[in-house]
Amino acid sequence: KVEQPAAAVKLEEMTEIFNAKTSPESRVTILESDLEAAITSKSLLADKVASLQSINEDVTDKLGEQKAALEQSYLYITTMKEDVSSAKLELSNEVSYLRHAKGA
Repeated sequence: KVEQPAAAVKLEEMTEIFNAKTSPESRVTILESDLEAAITSKSLLADKVASLQSINEDVTDKLGEQKAALEQSYLYITTMKEDVSSAKLELSNEVSYLRHAKGA
């Protein structure tokens, strides 16, 4: 025979004592109260889950906005870098032209 864990044995003993010392009517009242508490707890958990889902959606939206802003900034910086490179090339060509013209 498989031995039950000590906690299971203790729970079983406590249940037997409870049943022996408590009238059926009292047991029904206690079980109804426990059921109401469980339903309330389930409702509170459902509210918490809904709240967490809402927070998750808000955070996801904010992250999406931040990602879009970062992508826009990256695009702006890349464009500015290209503009600076183009301006440098133009200046370099202008300097070369002026040097050549001065030397002639």
